[in-house]
Amino acid sequence: MVDVLLNVLNNKIPSRVFHDVVLFVGDEEVFYELYGEYVSLREFGVATLISTILALAFYFVSPYVANLIGVPSAGLSITLGAVGASVGFFISVFLTRVKRVIKEV
Repeated sequence: MVDVLLNVLNNKIPSRVFHDVVLFVGDEEVFYELYGEYVSLREFGVATLISTILALAFYFVSPYVANLIGVPSAGLSITLGAVGASVGFFISVFLTRVKRVIKEV
């Protein structure tokens, strides 16, 4: 298992299945299959970071917004946190490249 991980880090691994995740190397980057789509770990991390930061920012700003509107902040915090995560998702959609593997059958 350690040698497989070292090979992944050195981009010396052929296509193989590893715990239901297909790894392959292309353009000097390792791609993972998630729900039928191929994503690079770097782009996936950036997209996750953007969504997390925006969700937390909206969550922590919500008490101030609740005071301005005059409603309790408990329900609004969770709602604005979900809105922030959704906004982060829409931003990251435009930042990631689409990678498709088309096989002729």
